[in-house]
Amino acid sequence: MFIGTDKNSEIVNDSDSDGRSFSELSDSDTCKVNPPFSGGGGGSSSDSEEEKVVQPIPHKGTKRIRRALPKRANTDFDLGWKEQIHSVQKPAFSSVPGINKNCQITQDSSPWDISEIFFSPEMFKLIQKETNRYATQQINKKQEGCLSPKSVFALWHSLTARNKKFFVIIIHMSVLRRSSLRDYWSLHPIMHTPYADSVGMSQDRFLTLLTMFHLNNNHAKADRGQPGYDPLFKMQPVTDTLITKFQDVYTPEEQQPIDVAIYPFRGRIFFCVHIKGKRNKYGTKMFELCEAQSGYIYNLDVYTGAHPTNPEHNTKFSVVDRLCDKIKGEWPLCVHGQIAFKSKDIRQFMGLQNKGCRHSDVQQKRNA
Repeated sequence: MFIGTDKNSEIVNDSDSDGRSFSELSDSDTCKVNPPFSGGGGGSSSDSEEEKVVQPIPHKGTKRIRRALPKRANTDFDLGWKEQIHSVQKPAFSSVPGINKNCQITQDSSPWDISEIFFSPEMFKLIQKETNRYATQQINKKQEGCLSPKSVFALWHSLTARNKKFFVIIIHMSVLRRSSLRDYWSLHPIMHTPYADSVGMSQDRFLTLLTMFHLNNNHAKADRGQPGYDPLFKMQPVTDTLITKFQDVYTPEEQQPIDVAIYPFRGRIFFCVHIKGKRNKYGTKMFELCEAQSGYIYNLDVYTGAHPTNPEHNTKFSVVDRLCDKIKGEWPLCVHGQIAFKSKDIRQFMGLQNKGCRHSDVQQKRNA
């Protein structure tokens, strides 16, 4: 605020002469306020006083924290959805869910009888053939004079198709954990486990079979980066056989979710993944088409990383297409999916391939 100097002197002189205080001044005696930087005859610029706004200075050593703005969620318009409601008549579910009639499974069937349906004698013959082949290849690489008497190559003898004791001991090891494989045959009173020895397979025989165990011919494997390379080559025959058995034995119900599962594994494979939200964070990721009520796996697809030739191999559309390849056009289904499978193209594709197949998106908050 700027006050003229001449008027100030008059106010001071008047207050001293007639004894009146500042509060007793009349309206005519009040001073005039000149606007700042005015060229009027109120006073010079050197005598004017300017009010300054002082900004608070932050304390030294403190940092200003910038809060990130929350990410805007995608709207229906961004996702390409439109508000067009059409009346759709849902076709009736005509299939009969349950165990197929060609499978001889009854209430009196034992767990071993059911396991023989999935692990058929043909699979054991394949294991026998490839294990003996790999053992012969490894023994031929070694020189006969360099083998020690207790070497696994010197102790090897051919595997028979009926020798299922090896798998029985592996199932037993998954139930009862020990710090070392040799502890299952230990005679120490604290570590002694009589079951592995009672099966009828010695420790040396088990370790020899574990070293030579194979499911495919290594000489037919293509190197990484070459045409025809398959990351699952060593286990592909058994995986294809099990998937075929899953689809032949059981007919699922109408509701079938697509789930993303991870199998714990910390071995040396390049397609091992880490999923933070899962209970087992490290392992092999698989996409599974399951029955909603029982959790029965009808089809599965193993994630093996980026495809060398097809960049769209691991897209949401391709994964759903491969998992639903067996059921397209056969019966009306309602295929659910996690939040990762929210796609307009998938819905349209499923509607074209199967008139009664509907794809609904359900966000399932669970840790498989």
